[in-house]
Amino acid sequence: MRACIALAIVLFSASLHAADAPQQIVERFYTAYIAAKPAGLPDGEDLERLKPFLSDRLYASIVDALKYRDEMTKRHPDEKPPFVDGDHFTSVFEGPRSFKVLRTEGENVRVRFTDAPDVTWEDVIVVKDGRIDDVIYGGAGEFNPSGRLSDRLKYRDEEAAVTVTVSPQPAYVSADASGQSLSVDLLVENHTQEPLDLDEVHMSVYDRADKLVLRRFIDGNGTRPSIRTADVREVPAGATALVFNPFHDFAPEVDLHTVRFDLKLSSKDGSRRHTASAAVKPEVYRGKARLILPIAGRMIVYDGHDFLAHHRRWDYTIPGLRQLGFRTNFMRYSYDFVPVDESGNSFAGAEEKNESWFGFGQPVRAVADGTVAAVVDTNPDDRKFDPASIVSGGTMKVWGNYVVLDHGQGEFSVYGHIRQGSSRVKAGQQVRRGDAVAAIGASGSSMFPHLHYELQTAAGTDAEGLPSLFEDFDRILGSKRVTVKSGRVNSGDIVQARK
Repeated sequence: MRACIALAIVLFSASLHAADAPQQIVERFYTAYIAAKPAGLPDGEDLERLKPFLSDRLYASIVDALKYRDEMTKRHPDEKPPFVDGDHFTSVFEGPRSFKVLRTEGENVRVRFTDAPDVTWEDVIVVKDGRIDDVIYGGAGEFNPSGRLSDRLKYRDEEAAVTVTVSPQPAYVSADASGQSLSVDLLVENHTQEPLDLDEVHMSVYDRADKLVLRRFIDGNGTRPSIRTADVREVPAGATALVFNPFHDFAPEVDLHTVRFDLKLSSKDGSRRHTASAAVKPEVYRGKARLILPIAGRMIVYDGHDFLAHHRRWDYTIPGLRQLGFRTNFMRYSYDFVPVDESGNSFAGAEEKNESWFGFGQPVRAVADGTVAAVVDTNPDDRKFDPASIVSGGTMKVWGNYVVLDHGQGEFSVYGHIRQGSSRVKAGQQVRRGDAVAAIGASGSSMFPHLHYELQTAAGTDAEGLPSLFEDFDRILGSKRVTVKSGRVNSGDIVQARK
């Protein structure tokens, strides 16, 4: 049977010449091509029999692609190399069973292909000087995007085209009786010479028995697709983009033993698709120091570290921030605490005056025993911050005035924006949990009087943020109070320490 097919191809090839109309060229090629139905790119005898139909340029591109296929087979013998399966002369992976030429557009020929009665699609075949020079894929659904055969043949090393890394490591889970959160970043590196669109992000959770627990994703499906919730939609050529993990909150019973991320990206015309994957084994963070809230009175967590909080959305890959010396998200688990009255108001009178704010000047206390690692309280409470000051003064300038406590075992508390001249401690001094250390101010990058507090791995901004649980406080829910022995707080919570 195969000999008969080969003979048919030879006969068609012999009758082919440049004077034939583009439609005839296409009809003869696809009749022979569908009869041969090569798996992947045609090679060996199949390619030689089809060669008379192909332009010199297209034939050379196929030969180069096959050489690359063979090279990858030797380099990665246990993995499937490129170009070994699927149909490459039409849009659809499975390939056609029949075709019909619809019309000729100059030297281009539009063809309708059919695989099954309900599976049809259209592609445009480019004919130059009596030979097929390219195929313009019309696209046939999500997994069969548009593009060109010539571009597909240029593809090299898809595995290295895009890589993704989960940061930070170790990846900590913040957990209490109410639930869990995983605050990690996906660093997506584009190693190609073209910008790539982020099309899909999939997350899969596996338990300790390596069984699938749940799977979530964002993609391009729907009229207002979920992929739009990712604020980074394009990774520039040769660059790295930070994607905030969009799947961050989990029920308390979910076993987050292994979390795997699978990303899909594509070129602007959709002809080149890339995938990248990374897995992480998160750890529930067990704090060493037992923490109390840093302010005694009623307050609101004006901004915490949930997915929408500005602390969480600190993109340390932005060139400007990197030039200033920022390399991590030291604010990953930060809080902006703002004292409020029983109606939830934070000030009375002129908002621009610090003295109108109920919290301005209120005492700030040590959340746990520790040693004072650093103190600065000479900057004015003017709510002004010049980023250029970081160049000469260091990245801690972002806080204006601050106190840093070392609790030992790799845990440090940072109190930012404290009031000028309010420090009650000095470097090297020992403090006890509950001791007053300073007062709420509005120095540095503060927009209004508040306390910025965070637990982190070191004293400076080269640290990573750490999850924190607070003890003995009330969560105020309107007219009701819920006493919490140990738990998390986050954006929008109204809380008050019991001690």
